[in-house]
Amino acid sequence: MLSSEDTVLIFGATGNQGSATIRGLLALSPSTTIHALVRDPDSPKSKNLQTLSPNIRLFPGDFDSPASLSAAAANTTAAFINVSMVFSDFTIEQKHMQNILTALAAVPTMKRVVYASGAGAKDPSVPGALKNVSPGTFRYAWFENKFNNEMALQREAEKHGWDWTVLQPAVFLTNWLPPLVGFVWPQLGEHRIATLFPRDFRHYWVDPDDTGKFAARALLREDNGGLRALWGQTLELANEYLTLGEVLARLEEVAKGKTGKDVSIVMDIKPLDEARKKKDNDVKVDSELFQIDNPPTADIERVRSFGIELQTVKGFFEREQERLREVLKL
Repeated sequence: MLSSEDTVLIFGATGNQGSATIRGLLALSPSTTIHALVRDPDSPKSKNLQTLSPNIRLFPGDFDSPASLSAAAANTTAAFINVSMVFSDFTIEQKHMQNILTALAAVPTMKRVVYASGAGAKDPSVPGALKNVSPGTFRYAWFENKFNNEMALQREAEKHGWDWTVLQPAVFLTNWLPPLVGFVWPQLGEHRIATLFPRDFRHYWVDPDDTGKFAARALLREDNGGLRALWGQTLELANEYLTLGEVLARLEEVAKGKTGKDVSIVMDIKPLDEARKKKDNDVKVDSELFQIDNPPTADIERVRSFGIELQTVKGFFEREQERLREVLKL
């Protein structure tokens, strides 16, 4: 366990990755002071954060309020950034990133910045970078935002002498739990899922808590105990490369072990040709078609080489058994 005199700022502190980073920091160094930017300090999620440590200070604010960002950033030594797409205006995400970087640039004590980007982030304007993705679409804007945010961070880091790390998490295992399961797999409660993914299509999977572990290591200034340095790295985070069928087998095994009941989840694979012809602007269909056309990439061995213990798919389901039972209505 490390001791730390760092003061770390967490943007999006109540989200999956932000809260995981806070837990990761406290596991490594309970003495770390944490500034947590939250929309509502009185919300249940915000109050729950404060129960984790007396060293957590809540700062009300949002990415559209430069004054609130500056207040939260004052006297901090490191920062974790996580900004998201705004569907009503695709340009806002980059504006939020710039507001954050401007606030951090004004902090003379700032040393290290970690940005949670997205899986496979790249410049979509490069010919051949993405298949079946056109400018002006949500998918194009998603990649454009993530890539430009990564470049903006690296420019500011070079200008101000910060150590930087970019994390590109793969598919989150929390997609199998509320609230996201209602969108990603809305029929899972009926013990079935509908998908366009062929049976042999593999996904890279990651637990958001692992994002927190990597982010925490990169945010602290102490020696990493012989582990490889994360600074100056762009890292695609994933621990397992599995088909949906393989994931469901692990889910079924854990569910049966908890209840003693046989659980069988049917995978209904829809025809790809029909989905391509419809073009009905269904977000889930669009997402699956995109992933099929642009298979994910990650170097799991490189991720493991940093020496940080990672969660398995089965281990994640075992940890989340109670929530899983609710989803499956067991």
